[in-house]
Amino acid sequence: TVHFAGSLNGRYNNGQVTSTIIMASAALVNFADELLESSDEGLFDLLLDEPLAAALRCPGERSALLRDLAIQVTSQAVSLRLLRPEASEFLEVQLASAIIGNGAKHRYMLSTSDGGGGKEALNSPGASRIADFLYTHVLPQLLMLVGPNSDALPPLCEEKLAYMLRYTMDAADQDRGRVFKLHVDDSDVTLAVCVGSSRGWQGADLLYVEAEPPDAPPRTGTPDLDDPRIVQAQHAHELGMAVLHVGDAYHQVLPLHSGERLSLVIFGMFDDASWKRTFYSDMARGS
Repeated sequence: TVHFAGSLNGRYNNGQVTSTIIMASAALVNFADELLESSDEGLFDLLLDEPLAAALRCPGERSALLRDLAIQVTSQAVSLRLLRPEASEFLEVQLASAIIGNGAKHRYMLSTSDGGGGKEALNSPGASRIADFLYTHVLPQLLMLVGPNSDALPPLCEEKLAYMLRYTMDAADQDRGRVFKLHVDDSDVTLAVCVGSSRGWQGADLLYVEAEPPDAPPRTGTPDLDDPRIVQAQHAHELGMAVLHVGDAYHQVLPLHSGERLSLVIFGMFDDASWKRTFYSDMARGS
């Protein structure tokens, strides 16, 4: 079942829809049908930006083509155009449906383990298939963009953590304020894709702190942004653009000035230790 209860023109106030709900366009309904019926190979063309899909299909030239498409943010983070507009629109409608059905939340989980905290689940087979496809068929091929020794990297664990985030003006304490402070992720690698919204937004950019050079003294604790020695880099989100970074890259979300911003986020662990294979489900159970 694919949900289309939401409106791309809807406005939400404490989880209540305050404008007329419209049905999804016929084109989006057709997209949803293709999403659930296509083979994995077909999803390359249905979901991915055309230059990226072409690059991933050229094994001999893949590395060079991906580096041409990627924008270096820091030594630990890159951005690149990932999703086609139809895929972003589909994910936005799925999130709107969840808001209408369950009330407005900051985080909606797509994977079976919710990482704890009792966060709402986004019961959308279509959205889950997008996350599964990106994690299984796209993310492993992008790892060379953030790792100098990508050929020696172990495979990703089968278990992942996938969720959608919604940044709004009326929720400065989202995720207990954690995302608005410098932090690292519970992952070896993170992929975050901007999927809207159609309402537009200003702000909520990502701020990164450049990793210390190899010959620098070890950094103790979280970097201090007031320290003039700290090198900062900012990533402005655009519809369909993704940012890929290693899990221990320090980053934070800057304040949202207007509108709302939606993102699909996927955490992955390398399969180089047995505890990582069940890390997210263990975390969900509080063990």
